[in-house]
Amino acid sequence: MPHRQRRNRSSLPLSHNSSDSSDGDSCFDTEGEPRGSSSGTDATDIDTDVEGEDKIDISRITQEDKDLPPEYYRNLEEEPESNDKNKDYKEGSLSLINGIEERFDRYCRYIRKDAHVAKQELTPHRVKAFFTWLLNQRHGKGGRRVKGLRSEDSIGTYYKYLRLAYKRATGRKIFNSERGPNRIARQILQKLSKKHGLSRQKRKKGVIYIEDLAVIIQTNLTTTKKKYTHSQHRIQLALFLQLTSFSRNRPQAILSLCYRHIIVTLLRDPNGRPHNILIKFTYKFTKTNTFPIPEVIFDPSLVLSPHITLLGLLLANKAFLAPRLTSAYSFSQLDIRPGYNQLPLDLQPELADIPVFHKSFSTPYRWEISPDKPLPYSTLLP
Repeated sequence: MPHRQRRNRSSLPLSHNSSDSSDGDSCFDTEGEPRGSSSGTDATDIDTDVEGEDKIDISRITQEDKDLPPEYYRNLEEEPESNDKNKDYKEGSLSLINGIEERFDRYCRYIRKDAHVAKQELTPHRVKAFFTWLLNQRHGKGGRRVKGLRSEDSIGTYYKYLRLAYKRATGRKIFNSERGPNRIARQILQKLSKKHGLSRQKRKKGVIYIEDLAVIIQTNLTTTKKKYTHSQHRIQLALFLQLTSFSRNRPQAILSLCYRHIIVTLLRDPNGRPHNILIKFTYKFTKTNTFPIPEVIFDPSLVLSPHITLLGLLLANKAFLAPRLTSAYSFSQLDIRPGYNQLPLDLQPELADIPVFHKSFSTPYRWEISPDKPLPYSTLLP
């Protein structure tokens, strides 16, 4: 009995294939000319899968389709735990984890106990003794005079990183108790805070009003008294302040922003006016919140809009996938195909992991912007 043949049927017209927009020049096709599908699959392709008692031809299975040998999984079971336990932490967190671990080692040397054994058996009494020793310290590493812990928040922060250091060393959570680790730790820290008279007053954070921020950005863009090694740094600083104003993320999280975290879309205006540009940011090293920023046009707060600064940097670095999208004027030439309400303005795939904020480097002739090195946080410090 001959094999039955089934034909694939596409649920969407071929003219609506998303691959039509992969061509960079298609962003500027406003004539509505028909374009062929670049898909390699045709509606008349034959599906060779058959029903019934037909057997599979083993010779057709490619190397990628074959399962891994049993030895591979046995080796995974016997493989020791990876030594790369720091991959989930940033440098700042690692510094604090290593710092509390170094203090615990000093405490163990002081009481003449093996630090490795003490870490494996971190009981509530041991934690209480360690923090009591820590609160009584007046000299740090190398005999230097230290201020000591003065607030309840500080001792709570130390405990959080002690908990992370314990989990990194043992792979277990601290205090295996029915009452829960947080409740036990809270009771210990509250008693120590009360005994040593630690302050419960929150430290005041610096506040800046949005009106003052607008003046700072405008002054940074117009002043000639402040000089930068490269003109892009002036624009980068303005963008940094703009992103900080609405996202409220930590400075290092903003500096870690890469091109893969940016989505630029051209939106159709429902009233028939010129199309709008929508920008979305997703920060990797914080809570993965996406911040949409609508375009601001003819508004006094234009200096606070990231559109001008970000799009300027994207155009200067030739980050857009469309080859003709190289100037501000080219945005006005874009059009959205009939029946669609948006046009994605994709960025170059090879720039996905490149940071938006670049550092500069000196050459024998001039200062230039690094193609892939991020701007260090120290650059933003006064």
